[in-house]
Amino acid sequence: MINSAFHGVSVPHTAAQPLLELLKEVWDPLKAVLVLWSTDEVIIDELTKCYWHAINTLGPLFDPYIEPLVDMLCQCYEKHQYACLLESCAQGLLNIYSSEKPDLIAGMLQRLSNTTFLLFSRAMSDHPDIVQAFFSLHLCALRAQPQIVYRRESNCKAVLRAAMTAITMQEYHTVKEVSRWLVEFIGHYPSSNTVEEPSPLSLHS
Repeated sequence: MINSAFHGVSVPHTAAQPLLELLKEVWDPLKAVLVLWSTDEVIIDELTKCYWHAINTLGPLFDPYIEPLVDMLCQCYEKHQYACLLESCAQGLLNIYSSEKPDLIAGMLQRLSNTTFLLFSRAMSDHPDIVQAFFSLHLCALRAQPQIVYRRESNCKAVLRAAMTAITMQEYHTVKEVSRWLVEFIGHYPSSNTVEEPSPLSLHS
């Protein structure tokens, strides 16, 4: 029901926005549910939709909530690697805030990537959904703000090494997404020597 309250509502972004009051009222309960039901991917997926509808509806009025939301979602992903969290971060945060808050989004991308590298180092082939969502996330980053991807702290060489492993998988949609990422990665690759080598958390071939 809360999800529906934000969904499909087109209203002016004014300080008197009633939905902003609704967000203030449900913020702490939703945060508690995110922790309590963190082991249930379906519930987490539905919760993230609440946040994205709120972002789309409230626009700049949601800005004070962005930083804590990023931290909450990264913490959840660090405990439970769900594809829906990567997909939601790409659609609801990266595409909207990468130009306005590049440092915040770059930090989010780094945290999500480091957690994913650890998962991949154990068993990449067991998680084709995560592989696909991970490269979709990085594809969004390349298309929205490529300079974020090629920052020294972003560890894009580690993503490239992961791609070289992922592209050998026997999953059509996964290989397709990795290939799409490679096209953008090569196309935007900087001419200057500013790209850092993989960190110790990187996936090794």
